[in-house]
Amino acid sequence: MSDEATAGPVVTSWQIDDQAWIHDDETGGEVAMLVDGPGIQAGIWRPGRSGPGPVEVVLDHTEVVLVLSGTGQLQVDDDSPLELTPGTVVRITAGARTRWTVDDAFRELWLYL
Repeated sequence: MSDEATAGPVVTSWQIDDQAWIHDDETGGEVAMLVDGPGIQAGIWRPGRSGPGPVEVVLDHTEVVLVLSGTGQLQVDDDSPLELTPGTVVRITAGARTRWTVDDAFRELWLYL
């Protein structure tokens, strides 16, 4: 992808098929990266071969998550778990300790800010 300025709108589209998924070292799941820039990262995440969790991650960045499918629970620090269902949007600040338990159908769109 070029860093050159272009005139007019630019549109990028993806087909999230089996070839789009790569192993996510941080979680053991799989990710389809959409944006990987210096100020923002975005992708779609799903559980990998290791199964639905629990997965524990300390966030280096503020994260915004939109649950696309499946269900689960998210515990942040020592707070009560949040129920995750399609349409749920969560914003978690950098430095938070998270614990994710999700089903095999779970998919999320995530943004690191």
